[in-house]
Amino acid sequence: TAEQQTLADMVENFITQRQQDKKSHRTIASAVRELARYGEDSNFINVLSNDELRGLEADELLDKCSSLLDYKHTIRYTGSLSADQITSKLRSYHPADDELKDTPSYVPREVRVPESVEVRFHDKVTAQAMVYLDTPSVIYDEALIPGSSYYNQYFGGMSGLAFQELRESRALAYSVGAYYANASRTGERNQLVGMIGCQVDKTIEALSGLLELIDDMPVSEERFEQGREALVNSYRTSKIGFRGVISSVDGWNKLGLTEDPRPARLQAIRNANITTLTDFFEDEIKGRPKYITVVGDKAKIDMELLKQHGDFTEVSLEELFAY
Repeated sequence: TAEQQTLADMVENFITQRQQDKKSHRTIASAVRELARYGEDSNFINVLSNDELRGLEADELLDKCSSLLDYKHTIRYTGSLSADQITSKLRSYHPADDELKDTPSYVPREVRVPESVEVRFHDKVTAQAMVYLDTPSVIYDEALIPGSSYYNQYFGGMSGLAFQELRESRALAYSVGAYYANASRTGERNQLVGMIGCQVDKTIEALSGLLELIDDMPVSEERFEQGREALVNSYRTSKIGFRGVISSVDGWNKLGLTEDPRPARLQAIRNANITTLTDFFEDEIKGRPKYITVVGDKAKIDMELLKQHGDFTEVSLEELFAY
C-alpha cells in the first residue's frame, strides 16, 4: 500500500535531484557519453518528463508491481534445503497460475558504431575536466577473454600502463584508466572505455597522452609476465561465495554459457604468451574509431587543438537532458 501524497513527495524530491544533477560536471559527463553512444536512447533523454512524473498514480504503480507475477518467471535458490524441500515450500507459499503470460522479449540498447573519431564537448566552469573515450568493439566472443584479461591487467588499473605513465610519471591526471569491457549478454557489443580526470588546462595534453598509449601501446615482456602471475593468482584466490552463486550463474546464462567458464578461462590464460596480448591489441583496440567526450571550461582549453582530434560537436544541457 502507498498513499498518493507519499508518491507526490517522492516525485518532487526526485525532480529536485534532477536539477542538481544538471549542475554536476560528473553527471553532465555521463550524459554526454550516453548521447554519443546511444543517441536519443540515452538514459537522460528516453525518460519520463517532470510533468509525466507528476501525473503518476500510486495505485497504477502498485498494480504494475503486483501484475509481474502474472508473467512467466524464474526463481533461483542457493542454500541448505534440498531441491525437493525448496520445491515443496514454493508450491505452498507461491502457487503459480498455469496460464502465465509470456514475458516481453529483451530489447538491448544498440551502441552506435562511429565511422570516424567523434568529439563532443560541453562547456562548464569546473576545476577538473572530465574526459571519456569509448570505442565500440566486436560482438561478445568467449574466445577473446584471455586477450582482454591480459590487456586489462597490462593497461588498466592502478598498476597498469595508463595509470603509471599518465599519473605517476607525467603527473597529467588526478585519475586515469582504461579497460576493455566484455558484454554482459550474448549478441551485445564489447567496448573499450577510457577515462581521465585532470586539471582543465592539462586537458589536451592528458587526452593526447591517453590516445597515444591506446593506439600505440608499448609492449614489455616483464610487465606481461607480471600480469600473468596476477591473473593466475586472482583465479586461485577468487572464490564465489554462496551469496554470489545465483548472480554468477545468471551472468553465465546471459552469455550463453552452460557451465562454469572459469576452469577453461584459467587454462587459456596459462597457455597464453605475449603474442596473445599483442594480437588482441592489434585486432580489437588499435586504430578503432572512438567517441571522445569532454566536459570542461572552454576558456582554459585549447579548443582548436581539441577540434583536431575528430568530428567536433558542442552540446548544450537542453540536448543532453529531456527534463
